[in-house]
Amino acid sequence: MIPNALKPSPHLRLTPEQIKADWLLGGLYTPAGYLYNLIRSLRKDGWWYRVTNVTQFCREWAINRRTFYAAKANLISRKLLEENILGGVDLRKATRAGFSLAQIGEFSFIIAGLGVTLGVTSDRLYSIAILVSAATTLTTPYLIAGSGPAAGPWENAGNGARRMRRSGRVLCFIDTKLLSPA
Repeated sequence: MIPNALKPSPHLRLTPEQIKADWLLGGLYTPAGYLYNLIRSLRKDGWWYRVTNVTQFCREWAINRRTFYAAKANLISRKLLEENILGGVDLRKATRAGFSLAQIGEFSFIIAGLGVTLGVTSDRLYSIAILVSAATTLTTPYLIAGSGPAAGPWENAGNGARRMRRSGRVLCFIDTKLLSPA
């Protein structure tokens, strides 16, 4: 049995401020090590850590933006960090926009007709273009109506708690807006 005085203390007991102080002393952390330990100390176990503003994050934690991105790339390549880049668009709206683009338009008639008149394609291609256009015209309203439920599995996949427990990796979101923990 090891006496309490000799037991190594877990590194995660360091506060982000202590890690920053060690970083500012120089030589105690590599940039990748600093970013890794900083994210581990800032996030809760089983949660993703979200960097909502890279410039503000770098200013607050005294790390150059170029160094931040190089350290992040280093951690990702070593499979110690996982990132998802989220824009400022809701996933349901993005899915709806994508499904609404499923319809091929009348421009396909023009391209297919031009191919037929120039002798590059057969008449069969023109009839296929009309058939596909009619089919997508009829199915697009149903796709748009079903876009909300179709976005559900991807929204639920954003919860990193399950994956965090399985992989043991530090997870990081780089996004453009503040998101509440899922």
